Amino acid sequence: MPELPEVALYARDLNFAVHGQNLVACRFPNKKNWGNIIIPRPVAQTIKSLIGLRFNFSSIGKALYLEASQPNKSVVEFRLGMTGRFFRSPFDNRWRAHCFIELHFERCSIYYCDHRRFGRVFRDTEAQGGIGGFSSKRGLWFDPNPIPPTGYKSSPRISWLINTGHRTGVGNYMANEALGRLNLSPFQPCSSEEEAVAILRECQKVARSSFRFGGNSFSSGYFRLDGTEGRFSGQCKFYGHPRVPRYLFRGRPVFTFHHPK
Repeated sequence: MPELPEVALYARDLNFAVHGQNLVACRFPNKKNWGNIIIPRPVAQTIKSLIGLRFNFSSIGKALYLEASQPNKSVVEFRLGMTGRFFRSPFDNRWRAHCFIELHFERCSIYYCDHRRFGRVFRDTEAQGGIGGFSSKRGLWFDPNPIPPTGYKSSPRISWLINTGHRTGVGNYMANEALGRLNLSPFQPCSSEEEAVAILRECQKVARSSFRFGGNSFSSGYFRLDGTEGRFSGQCKFYGHPRVPRYLFRGRPVFTFHHPK
């Protein structure tokens, strides 16, 4: 699933692709093939109402926001799920059956596809939470004082991070890397709020490094707007590393030198 750095990269690259251009048309293919579930009709109407305007793309955590440049216009939020991804024209026809939004600008077109249909698009959402993200004004940013979501004292560290990832932007590879680098067992709860904050700050460091290497693809799932893979997997010291023991914990792969008890 795209995590904070991957979604931030999409926001950056989408901004670069459409900078200074007005939206001139939009289409919603495959309405009968999950299209009206992924993009409900009211959301489609909101996007249509933005024709003629310019946009900014931004992100907080795992949420990608399309924001009209004109004040008092609705914000649209993309939740990419496991397999939502964007293409820039020319569009690969192999994805035609999985395309749910076409955004046509003056000099380029953007296509949103999801071959497993896990993603969703929402209207009138407000950006909140998250340990970091991307904006056109600040670029990649991180909250200097992250507030840990509840549950850090009652759930195993890895479960707490994953189960609150929709708020923070942290997913499995970031969680594994942060816990490994701090030499903390994924299978035990945090000992204090200070420790929970330290974990989130370490996740921010992992996200910053992942962003620098174009995100993490693992040969499937996330790809950049130009179709290239993220290269951070080669920098992982724990997640997927052949010398680190792998455990299946509550349905997720966990890489750690700490043994589950």
